[in-house]
Amino acid sequence: MNKHILSLDIPVTYNPKILRIVDTSQYATHIPVNCSRIFITPPGYNLPVEIDTNPGTTEILTACCLNIQRSGCEDSQVNLPDGIYVVRYEVSPLDKVYVEYNHLRVTNILNQYFYELGKICLNLEEPTQEAMDDLDALSVVKSYIDAAVVKVEIRHEPQDGLALIDYASKRLLRYIRKSVC
Repeated sequence: MNKHILSLDIPVTYNPKILRIVDTSQYATHIPVNCSRIFITPPGYNLPVEIDTNPGTTEILTACCLNIQRSGCEDSQVNLPDGIYVVRYEVSPLDKVYVEYNHLRVTNILNQYFYELGKICLNLEEPTQEAMDDLDALSVVKSYIDAAVVKVEIRHEPQDGLALIDYASKRLLRYIRKSVC
């Protein structure tokens, strides 16, 4: 291999307090790996947070690491917000060896979705019509969540992805309100 092939994996996590970033890069053995850094811009922020890292490691980042939470970090961590995180990974020479991703974090909405899914009365027999209606409604929400991730991360259409996740959130909220009444 004549050069480093940088790659990150940002897996879905159901822990709302962390963002996990896994270095899946392939490093050339004859080229040194220097100055490895990750720059992350959380949703709603304009400037990235710089994180020094080591090649081949997994970073577990919290709201404190990302400067979203600035006090009380020793006592408790706040949930990270859903939304688009711009993640750039670079090694020296920094202007030539880097990779950048738009990651749509959907942890909080997925946790709400799974909570509602778990409330549906299912057994090992044919579901009731009410249970089928609930499954259908939640299936549409999950499809919109999945489509939003695809729009942002694969099709590189962040505004369309944000519109879809907003719509999924509204549908889920409508479902929750309907099921309370």
